[in-house]
Amino acid sequence: MRPRHARCLGAFTLCCLPFLNGCDASSDDRTQRVEFWTISLRPTFNDYMNERIEAFESEHPDIEIEWVDVPFDAINRKLLAAAAAGRAPDVVNLSDLSFARYAAAGAFADLSILPQESLESYHEGALALGTIADQQLALPWYLTTQAVMCNTVLLGEGGLTPESLATNWLDLVDQAGVYHARTGKALFTQPIGTDSQLPIMLFADNRPPLRVDEDGTLRANLTNHDALDFLDRFVTLYRLGALPREAASKGFEHLIEVYQDRRVALVNTGPNFLSRIKDNAPQVFEVTTVKPAITG
Repeated sequence: MRPRHARCLGAFTLCCLPFLNGCDASSDDRTQRVEFWTISLRPTFNDYMNERIEAFESEHPDIEIEWVDVPFDAINRKLLAAAAAGRAPDVVNLSDLSFARYAAAGAFADLSILPQESLESYHEGALALGTIADQQLALPWYLTTQAVMCNTVLLGEGGLTPESLATNWLDLVDQAGVYHARTGKALFTQPIGTDSQLPIMLFADNRPPLRVDEDGTLRANLTNHDALDFLDRFVTLYRLGALPREAASKGFEHLIEVYQDRRVALVNTGPNFLSRIKDNAPQVFEVTTVKPAITG
């Protein structure tokens, strides 16, 4: 017997496509139903997803795909509620930040049963993000770099231009303090509370908040002065009011919200969100310039 409703993870930058464990039987005894959840793909990706589903069902006539699209800010709540009711989806697209949370709870199926040649078709680094304790718990859906989207009008209010913007986080923090003093506004925002980006930023800046014990176990290293200094700079910026309140209370989803509302002059995020800005805030889009991502 295959386990019913074996789940695996996916991500916004990392997605899961599990082996077809735990499919529900439909009214036709010969057909199995796979429930597949995605995050905020409708309506932009309707044609793409429907084409993929139709192609899969043509190759596998005994399988029916039920596609459910869930808003970004509701995915965790709905997934927990569905799991508690014993109705978790067979396949779910999650953010890489949520992956660790659910993996720690043992929520995902081991995909190591997939043919090795299938796994080898993925980028090694991306595949490794879904591997924990030699178990392949997720497969990458897509990879994307980040980019800086900046409002040239708002930058000008603080005496900045796209060319004068800092290219690393700590220099940008310095600019944000000066910008706030001149304008009373926030230069940028970044999740530092809910779904915090600070851990990955610490690694990017070579200030790891972890240490390796003699037995190879990773431990928190909260006395690392380099890491503490980095974190303190962001805490100070927030307390000055130079970061929006959403930086501490909301996750990734707030970036585009505050940028479209002209509450920050720049965001560092996926360039795919440019199309959303164009549709939802065309006047902001008209004065937006794109630059390479902020780095460590």
